[in-house]
Amino acid sequence: MVSNFVPRSSTVTRAGAVLCLVVLGCVVYGIGHAASGHPVGSPTTWGWAPVLFATGLTAAATGQWNPFSIAAGADGRLSLSKWQTVIWTFVALWAYVVLFVHNVGLACTPSDVQSCQLGFPQSLLVLLGFSATTLIGAAGITGSQIAKGTIVKQQAQQLDLNWKWLVLGDDGNIDLTRFQVLLWTLVSVGVFVGDAVAALAGATFTPNLPDIGNALVLLMGFGQATYLGGKLIVTPGRPTILNFSAPSVQVGQSVTVTGTGFGAADPGSTLRLNGAVVPTTSWADTTIVFTVPPAQPWNQQPWQLPATPGVTVLVGALTSEAKTLTVGS
Repeated sequence: MVSNFVPRSSTVTRAGAVLCLVVLGCVVYGIGHAASGHPVGSPTTWGWAPVLFATGLTAAATGQWNPFSIAAGADGRLSLSKWQTVIWTFVALWAYVVLFVHNVGLACTPSDVQSCQLGFPQSLLVLLGFSATTLIGAAGITGSQIAKGTIVKQQAQQLDLNWKWLVLGDDGNIDLTRFQVLLWTLVSVGVFVGDAVAALAGATFTPNLPDIGNALVLLMGFGQATYLGGKLIVTPGRPTILNFSAPSVQVGQSVTVTGTGFGAADPGSTLRLNGAVVPTTSWADTTIVFTVPPAQPWNQQPWQLPATPGVTVLVGALTSEAKTLTVGS
């Protein structure tokens, strides 16, 4: 679900609801004509119906036209487990519609359109089950870790649906378990869509949706199990800065640094601007509070504004990646 903090357009919401109603009306009209022996449109034309309906439904629910906005997490970024569930739902629905219309045009009698319905192969059902299980498992693990304070998730102020978040972890680095799941998902979707297109090119009745194959399902299962296992294992490592209380601050302003692995207040732990130690007013495992000093701490010269010093946290022998803070006038 998209965070309530993300701005939503009421105009887009209403337009999305109207689009859903229009698509449903067209579907009812098409089914009626197909039942009377007069199919309307080609399978590829009808393939747009689930795409438009999904877009309209997402717009009505989130106020965003991007259909993948429904796959955003509470932090506004694409969630891999949600994205995977969404993509398989969209693709399976598309394949069912186009192949159903394909069958109507080939082998069904006007009095028995129901005979054109397709079966779901076991491999596809298992894969859809894997996706749903991964979504529920990932949400449960993340929720538990947030409650324990192991990780921190910032509420979204705006959506960031860049696909890079499908392979990047919370620390901004590439997560190989995510990359593996994404790779096998794209391969499986490509095989499934390719088989559906091949069936459309034929002139025979298609009784079932394409069978993905046990090998790909097994690889998907291994990838998702590894992904969930990686989420369960949170090894204490170097501190990580996630965010600041404001994107731009002024000299003398108090700033809250949010992140993970800061530990308890300790004389050996320091916060630094461009490598120079800055006094802090509060220190906890996930938050540090400091005041922007009156002069540049690395050379004690007046601030050259705007300035963009790199903020780092040193805990013992471990130093966080630098995160840029903007100091304005």
